[in-house]
Amino acid sequence: LLQQALPMPFGLKLAGYAAALARSRDRLVRLRREALVLQFGGAAGTLAALGEHGFGVAERLAALLDLPLPDAPWHSHRDRLAEIATTLAILAGTCGKIARDVVLMMQTEVHEAFEPAAAGRGGSSTMPHKRNPVGAAAALSAATLAPNLVATLLAAQVQDHERGPGGWQTEWTTMPTLVLATSGALSAIVEIAEGMEIDVNRLRANLDMSGGQVMAEAVSFALAEKLGRAEAHRLIRELSHSAESEKRPLKELLLADPQVKGELSAVEIEKLFIPLTYQGSSQTFIDRLVVASQTRTTRRTEIRQDVRQDMRQEPRPELRPEPRPEPRHDIVEEARPDIRHDVPQEAAPEVRPEVRPPDARLPSAPQLPLMTDFEAPSAEPATELPMANPDPVGFDTVNPTRADLAEPAAGGDSAAPPFDESMTAAAPSPEPATPPPVDEDAPGAFMDILSRADAEAETSAPDGDKRKSS
Repeated sequence: LLQQALPMPFGLKLAGYAAALARSRDRLVRLRREALVLQFGGAAGTLAALGEHGFGVAERLAALLDLPLPDAPWHSHRDRLAEIATTLAILAGTCGKIARDVVLMMQTEVHEAFEPAAAGRGGSSTMPHKRNPVGAAAALSAATLAPNLVATLLAAQVQDHERGPGGWQTEWTTMPTLVLATSGALSAIVEIAEGMEIDVNRLRANLDMSGGQVMAEAVSFALAEKLGRAEAHRLIRELSHSAESEKRPLKELLLADPQVKGELSAVEIEKLFIPLTYQGSSQTFIDRLVVASQTRTTRRTEIRQDVRQDMRQEPRPELRPEPRPEPRHDIVEEARPDIRHDVPQEAAPEVRPEVRPPDARLPSAPQLPLMTDFEAPSAEPATELPMANPDPVGFDTVNPTRADLAEPAAGGDSAAPPFDESMTAAAPSPEPATPPPVDEDAPGAFMDILSRADAEAETSAPDGDKRKSS
């Protein structure tokens, strides 16, 4: 709690910053796909003005705007915008945490890391020696402002029916303010990270400021193997209090204590006060954080466009039912005494559903042929049958027809009534409509789409020997 605790590598702190920012970037990328969706529902979310073409127009509009198409219009359901707001506030909070650490490290008593120096940056009008953390101050102010803006947007979710007054109008000023605040905080952190100055000598000197008290835990755990954890903790606590009150190094009191000397040699005590020997798994954590942050690279748009072009040139595979095996005629069924095989069985009468004439009061809509009008295939694959009144917009041309998905008749010996060709003779086959290509990197996205590296990226971690430790 703002006191010296244990020695840790400075690189572990920096790697933690990078990993936190990378996680926020992943959240924004996910929201680009899931939350930034099309809102197109007309006056009340029904698209009634477009008749039967409403959903088709929505599909085309979503493709042209490079936005995902939701299941239905969502004008009064603002949960997606609320999720975007909370994600932006998390990013602003991460920037604020980094800025707070920089401010504390720039204190005169600490003096370990600094914002980049420039002419006229961070100076004082009356005190020439001052070097104020102006970038960190901007990030901290944005991080303080963001939670209150998110609270307003969360309260604005409560809206009336399909279009309520007051709720979504509140977003008009709140959401842009939140985006600008988060952008300003992130810009300040980027500027700090690119020009941060680190005083390595001061990092090492601050470790010796407490007279070796930061290594008290290492000594306590070493003695716990000899004396037990409770007794070792009591002994080191008493010696630490004595060293603080007498203004003496802790190592000096340990070398003079007979109980400690009876369990640990002088060489072992000297080794326990080397900070580099008490880092635990810090280097492993640094490598994992750095690799996880650096391998989130941006995919280039032109590469994905080439891939999509190749995919469009390949023909779309047709869905065909798997043929069932031919029935076995060499198996003789045993005669059952309760069944008379000498009596001819009459065929069951054919039952066809009644087709009612369309109601003149209702608007005409595309009609699909009945399932009984299709010829059920036997062992051979079924042929594709055109629909009686195809969709005039042309969005269903890529879907399989019912004949493609019909299963063969049971037994393989009987077939359904033949298909009536008079239903489709007058209807010409529509030309398949090619949907426009979708670009995942369209303008207006929060971030570029990222791709995670494979497990082999672990080998690309920077050399741990090059990292400086405090």
